[in-house]
Amino acid sequence: MNRLAFSIQVFAYALVLGMQSGAGYAAEPTMENDQPTIRFCYQDTELYPAYLGNGRDVPSDKPGVDIELYQKIAAQAGAKVSFNRYSWNRCLALLSAGRIDSVISSFRPERAEIAKFPMSGDVPDPEKRITTSGYFLYHLDRGMTYWDGKRLLDPSISIGAPMGYSIVADLRKWNANVTEAGTTKGLLNLLRYGRFDAIAAPGNMTDAIIRREITLFSEIVRDPEPLKQNPYFIVFSARFTENNPSLVERIWQYTETVREEFREQILLKY
Repeated sequence: MNRLAFSIQVFAYALVLGMQSGAGYAAEPTMENDQPTIRFCYQDTELYPAYLGNGRDVPSDKPGVDIELYQKIAAQAGAKVSFNRYSWNRCLALLSAGRIDSVISSFRPERAEIAKFPMSGDVPDPEKRITTSGYFLYHLDRGMTYWDGKRLLDPSISIGAPMGYSIVADLRKWNANVTEAGTTKGLLNLLRYGRFDAIAAPGNMTDAIIRREITLFSEIVRDPEPLKQNPYFIVFSARFTENNPSLVERIWQYTETVREEFREQILLKY
């Protein structure tokens, strides 16, 4: 998605949200025992192992590695987190409109227009990432490889990618024939039925779906080299950052230490 299309899409969502009464969306930030609450939004489809479960509910037992990490980071920073689940594009629109305070996002210049990243010069500080995730190319097992780690070996192939994901812009930059279409699981089904030659999707999540439903997806393989590796950051709305600058800095400060101390320990549960 190019910058203009992204801006138009987010603006359209934000405009609709601004016209609504607010029912069903997160309320203004609250204080409980002088402890600020951060309204965090994440997608309502499972992204294993970062987010588990589908729909609006947050699983109480195993909500996801990134959810547990965020809770620990916020606690060390003296805050609480309230969780809100919508589609990824709607989360971005709510962030832009100031209706939620925070998302976890990879960096793109157009996202920096609506979200505050922990910057170091012109780019986010990689040490303040909450996690790293790679995108891979998946296709039916035909004894061939489409991606050699540097380039598409057959640029004419049709590629599907989840809607709103950052890999779409990279594929278009490489002049790939890419279409945004639904969720990762939906794309795996489209791939199985030959609607695409390949799909580009997050490795951890896609591998988990294939493992859980191996009967359906047994013929699908992934190329060994990632299309790209993305660091992901806890980011905040401009409004929340302006009103809570010290809290935002504390969150970013503790992200590195909590990630290094607890991520592997939490991951063992999943």
